[in-house]
Amino acid sequence: IQADKDYLIPLFEEVYEQAKIKNDKLSKNITLFINQDMNPNAFACASNTVCVTKGAMNTFSREELQGVLAHELGHISNNDTKVSMVFLIGNFLLIGFAMIFNFIFWCAGIVVSILGGNNMILRFVKWFKKIVSQIGSMLVSAIFALNSRNCERGADKFASDIGFGIELKNALTLLKTVDTSSDMSLMERIYASHPDLDERISRLEQLESIES
Repeated sequence: IQADKDYLIPLFEEVYEQAKIKNDKLSKNITLFINQDMNPNAFACASNTVCVTKGAMNTFSREELQGVLAHELGHISNNDTKVSMVFLIGNFLLIGFAMIFNFIFWCAGIVVSILGGNNMILRFVKWFKKIVSQIGSMLVSAIFALNSRNCERGADKFASDIGFGIELKNALTLLKTVDTSSDMSLMERIYASHPDLDERISRLEQLESIES
């Protein structure tokens, strides 16, 4: 584990210095954490933590790792982790409202039954409750996914802005070798938390051409 730290920390610090130049309000106390998961992944969490998996260290080159780290620092710089927390809290509140909503309709069904309502009215009440619940759940999931994809695009741009766009593009190109997003259905794409890899690579190439 110490060898992993000795390898990754200097790469992280180099990217971190560039990130602080780009955003002088960026926290000076961002912590790097190494996860032993063998899947290639990295993510920013809480407000001041970047996590890189052992799988990412084994998969990406030094330069590609720096591109990935720049992307994750972009999430922190753009306050994406805090926005995600707000969305999470909002989701819990919506779950609470949904429970109240279901309780009201449950009570309505009982009242209709006591008053001698026919089966058609009861079936309508149950159908209406089901439709409203499903639509609400779909909208919340779609909005959350849309926000997540926008955050990914913003983090990609940050990586490009601080000089690691090419490195990130190369890392994403490598990920394409194991990517299955082309097999996703339309609904899966709507609910996807990340933009399509081809789109991200294309945008990074556009940013690269603009900067050059």
